[in-house]
Amino acid sequence: MEFDCSLAQDDAPLRQGDVFVWVDRAYQRPWRTFGVVITADCDLAQNKTKGLLSYLPALTFEDYVWSFWRPERFVPLLDRLRIKAVDRLNKTILRFNPSRKPISEEAGLAWIKRTAPGQLAQEIGLTDPGQLRDFCSTIEDFLSIDQLLQAETPDLPLLNRCHAVHRGKAPAADFADLARDIQSKVSSLPGDVFFSSGVEGFESYGLFIMLRHITQCKIEDVAIKPEELRWGAALARRVARINAPYKAAASQYEADVFVIASRDDTERVRYSGRKILLSTPEYVAGLQFDTVVLVDANKDLVPDAPNAGYMVRRILSELYLGISRAEQRLLIFAAQDAGGISSLLNGAIAKGLIVQSEETYT
Repeated sequence: MEFDCSLAQDDAPLRQGDVFVWVDRAYQRPWRTFGVVITADCDLAQNKTKGLLSYLPALTFEDYVWSFWRPERFVPLLDRLRIKAVDRLNKTILRFNPSRKPISEEAGLAWIKRTAPGQLAQEIGLTDPGQLRDFCSTIEDFLSIDQLLQAETPDLPLLNRCHAVHRGKAPAADFADLARDIQSKVSSLPGDVFFSSGVEGFESYGLFIMLRHITQCKIEDVAIKPEELRWGAALARRVARINAPYKAAASQYEADVFVIASRDDTERVRYSGRKILLSTPEYVAGLQFDTVVLVDANKDLVPDAPNAGYMVRRILSELYLGISRAEQRLLIFAAQDAGGISSLLNGAIAKGLIVQSEETYT
């Protein structure tokens, strides 16, 4: 989901959806750069926060790519290249000295890392130009990916070079291919990451709001007015707001009640722990719940229509889907003014699979 941000240039009180940036020594990449307030407005207005502010860390584009996209893309490649490099080293050694035993992976990697590829080829007696080129290319690819994954700070040229290795192509002069690949990843983010447009005045190129990393700070840490920073009390300053209605989607991830209106929405709550979901059965297929409450299982559930047979099959399918979501407890409610319980459940009631209660609720 993509959000829009607008600058916050007024003195309005801190509210849910406000975006702040840590300043000076408090600014620590990647997790302490930007934050999005998710404390409820009513708690902020009525001072019910005990002086604490709940917020979601928002990673810059560069930090998200480096911390998440980079390992996801290149760790599997490093594993393959490690095996390939040691295997190529052993095969070359045995070709020139068949009586020698293969070296272990640990010893092979240590040799590869301490010796330049050309020098390594010379030490094992490799002189054929074609074989020499292929051998050095394999070793260089492994060393580049290993260097990329060991690097602590973002290095775009190195990332571009390794991206070419991943695609089996020569490195491009520009970063167009790399940018397209990253953009493809951004367009299909996991359900616990929201993308927001960047904040004007900051070269963040967008923010990645990390929904599963809720944390807290002191409210007094976040300045509203510039002079609050000059006084030295604050460690961060508000710079923007996530525009409505998008802030509700971000804050709802930490709420107790979710409205699930599409299959895409389920990704936000799949691993979010104890929650109450309001949905229809088809949107929560694949999820299980401690308790399931089905409402409106009324007598008029199936209309008197020419296609009633089709309707019965569809409704039975939905009933089964809803009922089978329950792991421990199932409650089914019907409206008296709609004729009471649906006849579709008569068989289950007669067999004692469902216990019918005469209790009424308003």
